[in-house]
Amino acid sequence: MTINKELLLLSVVGFLLSTPVFSQKSDLTTLFQSTSPVEVQLGFLMKDVKKITDETIYTGTILSYKNDQGTWDSLIVDLRARGNFRRNNCFFPPIRLKMKKRDTAETLFSGNKNLKLVLPCQTAKTADDLILKEYIAYKLYEIVTPYVFNTRMVNLTLIDQSGRQPKSYEIKGFFMEDDGLVAKRFDAKMVKDVQLHPMRMQDTTSTIHDFFAFMISNTDWSSTGQHNIKVM
Repeated sequence: MTINKELLLLSVVGFLLSTPVFSQKSDLTTLFQSTSPVEVQLGFLMKDVKKITDETIYTGTILSYKNDQGTWDSLIVDLRARGNFRRNNCFFPPIRLKMKKRDTAETLFSGNKNLKLVLPCQTAKTADDLILKEYIAYKLYEIVTPYVFNTRMVNLTLIDQSGRQPKSYEIKGFFMEDDGLVAKRFDAKMVKDVQLHPMRMQDTTSTIHDFFAFMISNTDWSSTGQHNIKVM
């Protein structure tokens, strides 16, 4: 059997794949098997976290969440700010979470070593509306293609511990699975070429992606330059 090694355009705000379609798997981690929002509490020194640009430096903290039984549970996590524009221009930085297998065993987060936590940019009342629109875009994309990042809505109590008195914010956000899990689901691997010629993309998947991006007025991506795009 000849394996198709063309690159497939995968996700709404950016995912490309180089994977044989016939190897698709449906197994998801527990976190992404439900669409109901997760109640989460997370506290850290926001000002300090935003200043750290070294992607290898993480800050340790406790993530508290309501489990399926409706009671609060917690686990140790490491986090760092991610992104460039939002880190410099937003009040809430987007977050990457890292957790150890032994800490997540038999919890809601079992099977996840890395997670992205997408947050609103600002504290305005309309900020939650924008994050909900972004979340809906991911869910809509699931209807037209299997090549997606799975997501889970979060009702987040974020506690900024930077000042003398911690300040609490009630905001919407969503967890996004790590690209490594998506690659594993399709028996694929990540590609990190700096430049990708459009002719290397799988045609049908690329067309679906491009039309979907057009439909939601998403212009902030580039497949050839891998801007807001991941490639498998």
